[in-house]
Amino acid sequence: MKIVQLCGVIEGAGITRYLIEVNNALVLAGHNVVAFDFSETKQKEANQTLHNLIRYEFTEEQLNIINSSDLVFVHQLLPKKMSDEYREQFENLIKNQITTKKILFLNDHSSTMTGFSKFYGSNVFTDLEFLNSFDKFCIHCDTNTYAMKLKNILGEEEFYKRYVNMHHPHHFDDNVINTWRNLNEKHRRITYIGRWHTIKHPEQMINMHKHMEGDWEFEMRGIVRLIGLIYTPDLFYEIDPNPELKGTKECIIGPSKRTFTPSKEWRLQNNYTKDDLLIDVPHGDKIWIFGEYKREDGMLAISKSAFGGEFYHLPDSTFYGNNLEYAMHEIIEHGTIPIFDTHAMKS
Repeated sequence: MKIVQLCGVIEGAGITRYLIEVNNALVLAGHNVVAFDFSETKQKEANQTLHNLIRYEFTEEQLNIINSSDLVFVHQLLPKKMSDEYREQFENLIKNQITTKKILFLNDHSSTMTGFSKFYGSNVFTDLEFLNSFDKFCIHCDTNTYAMKLKNILGEEEFYKRYVNMHHPHHFDDNVINTWRNLNEKHRRITYIGRWHTIKHPEQMINMHKHMEGDWEFEMRGIVRLIGLIYTPDLFYEIDPNPELKGTKECIIGPSKRTFTPSKEWRLQNNYTKDDLLIDVPHGDKIWIFGEYKREDGMLAISKSAFGGEFYHLPDSTFYGNNLEYAMHEIIEHGTIPIFDTHAMKS
């Protein structure tokens, strides 16, 4: 089959990982795949791992490629930061110009939980013409907020005609087992990998550290110092627990006593280069925090730790479907003992 993937934005997070895995899986299964990129900037990782990734320029030739395919996968819509003119072009393409079968993928678990409307705009579920242009909707499960909204809009009978239960493809590379280490070769360390996200609950690393300080080393890789994280207790700063000061500059008492971020100055003083991953450097009794990482570097770090933490937890058991997060797959794949959330595993 010939399959086209439309990538509204390639932002290097979970949805990008998903479309990469789908892309690779389709190629491995022998399908002819073309991926069109609508984002403003291309992610290096996606460039390296997506087969036949092309910038979409709204040409007749590219439209013919789409309409000559058997299926079109719409993986991501455009973010609000795109210009109105560009968004209108994209919507017109979806609604009026694509004549072959198309599927909309809704990767988030809950539109109320992840800020979907804030990011994409609230008209996605009010534009009936846009929704009716899709032959199928691929969703984690038929009980999360996306499914419930579509049931209300389309009616249950019509919803189930178009509903496809989403699964997370993940290609476990048989060669990875050659990099597995015996437990006695690993650091006595718990490593969290992945960005800070409310559904991943990385703050559990801080909670565990309070109970295990001195017994184990701790590190978090992928945590960027963002404004929204400043007031997280003990992450970057010690925070005054007084509720009247919550969210104000006055609540910041001083630097966190529980975490350590290797700075440029610290690296220079200790003769470490900026590219040194510091994996084999003793971490002491603080949680070491690292920023963004290349995927292969994160996988090396996780493979050298005894335990990998990923605390994916949704507020409602009906939101999960049957899927884990990709970071959870990666911990297992690289031969590290996982620490997962009880509620997620039971659900």
